[in-house]
Formats: sequence, C-alpha cells, structure tokens
Amino acid sequence: MSINAQDVPKCRTYDAIDMLLLQYPHLREQMEHNETELDEFTADYAANRAGGDDEIYLIPVVFHVIHEGGAENISDDQVYDAMSILNRDFRLENEDLADVVEEFSDLPADIKIEFKLAQRDPNGNCTNGIVRIESELTNEGGSDMKSLSIWPRDSYLNVWVCADAGGAAGYTYVPSSVDGNFGLSNDGIVLLHTYTGSIGTSSENRSRTLTHEVGHWINLRHLWGGTNQPALAENCDVDDGVADTPNSVGWTSCALSGESCGSLDNVQNYMEYSYCSKMFTQGQKVRMRASLNSNIADRFELWQEDNLAATGILEESILCFADFTSDKQSTCTNSEIEFEDLSFNEPSEWTWDFGDGTILVGEDLSNPVHSYSEAGNYTVTLTVTDGEETITVEKDGFVSISASDFIATPFEEGFEDLENEVNEELKWAAQGDEGTENWKLYDNTGYSGEQCVRIRNNANLIDDEDDLISSSMDFTGANEIVISYKWAFVTKNEATDDRLRIYISNDCGNTWQQKKIHRGFTDLPTAESSNFQFVPDSQDEWNEYALTIDNEEFFGPSFRVRFNFTNYGGNNLYLDDINISSANDLSTAELSAFSNSAIFPNPSNGSATLALSVIQRIESGRISLWDSQGKMIKNIYSGSLSQGNRQFQLDHGDLSEGLYFIRIEDGQQGILKKWIISK
Repeated sequence: MSINAQDVPKCRTYDAIDMLLLQYPHLREQMEHNETELDEFTADYAANRAGGDDEIYLIPVVFHVIHEGGAENISDDQVYDAMSILNRDFRLENEDLADVVEEFSDLPADIKIEFKLAQRDPNGNCTNGIVRIESELTNEGGSDMKSLSIWPRDSYLNVWVCADAGGAAGYTYVPSSVDGNFGLSNDGIVLLHTYTGSIGTSSENRSRTLTHEVGHWINLRHLWGGTNQPALAENCDVDDGVADTPNSVGWTSCALSGESCGSLDNVQNYMEYSYCSKMFTQGQKVRMRASLNSNIADRFELWQEDNLAATGILEESILCFADFTSDKQSTCTNSEIEFEDLSFNEPSEWTWDFGDGTILVGEDLSNPVHSYSEAGNYTVTLTVTDGEETITVEKDGFVSISASDFIATPFEEGFEDLENEVNEELKWAAQGDEGTENWKLYDNTGYSGEQCVRIRNNANLIDDEDDLISSSMDFTGANEIVISYKWAFVTKNEATDDRLRIYISNDCGNTWQQKKIHRGFTDLPTAESSNFQFVPDSQDEWNEYALTIDNEEFFGPSFRVRFNFTNYGGNNLYLDDINISSANDLSTAELSAFSNSAIFPNPSNGSATLALSVIQRIESGRISLWDSQGKMIKNIYSGSLSQGNRQFQLDHGDLSEGLYFIRIEDGQQGILKKWIISK
C-alpha cells in the first residue's frame, strides 16, 4: 500500500498516551480501570438507550491560538472555517457523502453533536471563543504550552492551535487517559495550524484533522485499534470496539478496494489516515454519544443546559466588544492602510472615522482600506452595531503619517529638542500594546545629554511589544547606510530573555526586514541584573552598536528604521544617540604616494593589519581611526613613511561592532578605508 504524500503524520494521540505512561507509570492502572468502566457503560448504553437518544448535544468550544506573530497566528476566519467543517462532518451534511463506496453507503451517521464557539469566558465575560497568546512554546505543543491558556474542561472543549503539534497534524487524549488531575490541565485537542480548517494556512485535503481528533476526544479509536502505527499485519488482531467498522491494518492512502484483514475496509472513515475520509458509522455514533453520557473525564457536564447558558452558546450572537487593528500604524502619505474590525460578536453595520475628515458608514465595512494625503497623527474611531447594541472604540493618535522625505540626512537624534512627547515633531512614532507604557521621553539620564527615551518595562506585561519608528528619509544614490545607537538595559534574573530588534524598510514601513537582534541572554544587558527600577547612573552602563546597510534595494526615498522591544520579564530599557547617515561622500580613491593599501582580515574579530605600498617617501604621513559619524577616535601613526611595503597593526580595543574608517594622509590629501569590526 502506498503512502499518501502529507507533510507530517496525521495523528499522535496514542503516542502521547504512551509518553504519558512512561512519565507517570502509576496512571496505567487507573487508565485501564477507566477504559473498562467506559466500555461497560458503552455496551449498556447501546443495549438500552441508543435507540431513543436523538437529542442534539451542544458542546462549547474555545480555540487558544498560541503563536509568535507568524503564520501560526491564524485568522478568526480560519477558526470559523474549522468549526464549520467540524459541524458539517458531525451532522452528516458533507457534500462528498455521495462518494462513499456502495458497500458502506447505509452506514454514514448523523452524530447529532454540534459544536459552538463560546460567547462567555469562565468569568462570564463576553468572548468570541478565540484566545491569542504569543509564546515560543507554540513550537513545542505540549503541556507547558497548554498551561499558557486553558479553560475548565467540564465547561469547554479546549483546542490549541500552534506551530508544532508534537510532530503530527494533531493529537488529543481519549477520555480514559485524562480522568484525573493530569486531565484538568491537559484535556483538549492540539492542532498544527496548517491542518486547521480549509483556508488560510491550511487546505481542503487537510481540513478534517479536527474531525478525526474530536473522534478520539469522544472515545473513538483508529480502525486498527489504539496505536499510531497503521499498515502493520498484526493490526488485524485488534478491534476498535465498534461492530460495523471491519478490522483493518490501517490505511495511509485512499485504496477504496482495500481488503487488509479479509474483508473490505472502511477506508473513507474519519478515523483512518487515508485523507479521503467522509463518514462516521452508526456504531461510532453510539460509542461517542455513550462517552458524552458517562462520568469519565467530565464529558457529561459539557452539554448540560446550565453549562450551555454559562458559556453563552444558547444566546443569540452577543455584540459586547469593539476593537480594531491595522496592517500598519506608521507610514507615508498616500500609502494604503488596511484596517480590520476585531469586534465580537457579529456586528451588522460599521462606522469608521479616520480622523482626517473621512467617515465611512455601511453594512460591508469590516475591513476598509484608507490612505492619508497629509502628514500628521490621526485618531481613529470605530462604531459597530447589530441593530440593537451599539459600541464605540476610539484610539488616540492610532496612525502616524509622514511625508516621504520628512527627515533630513544625516540624521542625529539625541532627543534633546523634544519637550513632551516622543512623536511631537513627527520624527518618531511610538506604538505598542494598549494598557502598557510605551516609549517615552526621560530626563536627566541621556548618554550624551539630558534626555533619552525609555520603556518602563517594570510596568509592562510579559510579551508586551513596543515600537519606535522613524519617519522616512531619502537615501537615493547612497552606497551605504550606517545606523548607530546607544542603549542601557539590565535583566532581573538569568531567565529574562528580553529582545531589542532593529528593522529597516524601503517602502515607508509597509514591509520590514529585521537586521539586528540584541537578546537578554547575550548582548542586551549593559549592567548587572537588578530587581529594582533600573536607571543608568553613568556612561559605563550603556552600550553602542553601528549597523551597516549595503543592500542597494534600501537606497531610496522611503527609508525607515524601527526599534522593536519585547518584554520577557526584564528591567527598563533606555535608548539614545541614534545616528543615521550614508557614506556617499567618502573617497576610496588611492593617493598618488601609494600603489596599494588594504586591511586584512576585514571584517575582523581580533586585531587587523593595514598594509601600505609606499611609492615615494612621505615626510608628514598620518594614519588615524574614525567612527561612522565622522569623529576621530585616535591617531595610529604620525611621521615620515619611507619607500617600500609598510604594515600597521589595528587594535580593536574597546570598540563595539560596526563600521569604522582608517584615514591615510600623505601631508596634502587623504583617503578613507572601510574597516568592519565583527566580534
């Protein structure tokens, strides 16, 4: 049998259970007891209650999207699509049902279970049933990730969407394995974002992974039994506990005529790996509904009327929250900004006031596009209504618009000429998460003056992000751009790995490219750790860095710089002396007194050597070291230079990484040789 070409294994539910038992072997006895009890309950339910049980069970659901700001941060629409497919499959409303092979055509079952996103959180607050948490644990997909966000399992089906679901498309735990304390913090379904729904990062042929995993969550096994190893001959000796699903070795391809255990296999079953699944059987229906009626793992509690009322899914759509975002908050005049409504649940009309005199009102305006013709800071207001409730949200100075050549170059920023706010002269846009302190002016602490900018990180939440974005500069015709800056920061302890990232843009901030990252574990701290409010008390508690941009795609009229700080539990951050300039006016021609000059190695991470070939004796030669801002650091050599080959040692000393220049003079003129230090 051939292997269907999928990126990852479809499911690792039983691998996860095996790992659980390896870690906690004492759980095995309880798990086996639960499984026996549940099997006995299922048999009794099938014999005495199944025929008269036609009630539609409603299950409240919450999606926890764990992400790092990448593709795994799937859209609300992708979540809604996944829910739609799940309900379609469980209510036997799939259009491909007609393709079920004739031998099984009388077995597809309407399970009569429906799933609805919660409209009330555990505290009774309004929700759209989607929680977003930014964390690196999205790449792990295990218990630590789940602990970031989990709602009570006796009230909600928890679904976590992440970047790595344990190396598979998804996994969960069957009821017998989570009937205890472990289950209280682990019960639910983990999905790889590329196997969630049929749109966005996923696709149609991957869209039934959630259906498969919910089957496990309500006590279905694979058709070959309780393992994650299909296509093994010994699987014929294992039953899945359902009478109308023939024993199977397990299929990873859509072999509709496959007879792996002496009879035709139900390859199109949702609990196979065939990726052509279309059905649950009548027997699987009984087994799942029995599980929802048992006391094992609190499944019975979920569909009780008091819980449905508490989670809000019996109510009509509740419009109780208004919010919006945009694809950019800082850009240039006449550049399009895409706004996105984040309100819930289901407004029917939107009113957008963009702050420049433009007001849009309509029934199809959840995601409008707008551009500003004049530079300035603009307040944006959104009002949403569902015909009964009306909610308004206003965000002061939400967008910052600059002219494309607003800042003259070379640009030097010491923050000395600003009086009240960072962005008062439209040179900078300070943006960040609401409710936390962003970049602000700070007095009496600058590296080379009275003022700098600070993020009072002690007051911010973990995962808070704040941006300081420059207005645009014109670097048309440049051959190199140098960005230098100084900062001061300390950690609180060894576990705080805050990040300072530097991005650049060549299109007014519509797109960004990361060029440098300073981390709390490595080079971000500038002084000893402290739990007290950090304020640098001398220049010794500052570091500096010079970033060189030599990619010609950035040598244009819409160049911008963005300083992005992410809080992972550290102390305050200070930023000062930002200098941005080009090296256009630096001559690289050789002097007539020399036939050749070179620095090697270059870049260098230790000492380097300047080699000169002197054609004729020079009476008043000079060699000096300069920084990228045109300031001389030190004199290396002064005096006569005799004819012949000469070498001079260049010592890094206390110099930071970045671009420097060696100036060589023959008494009448001089040239500059670039020297890059990379420690």
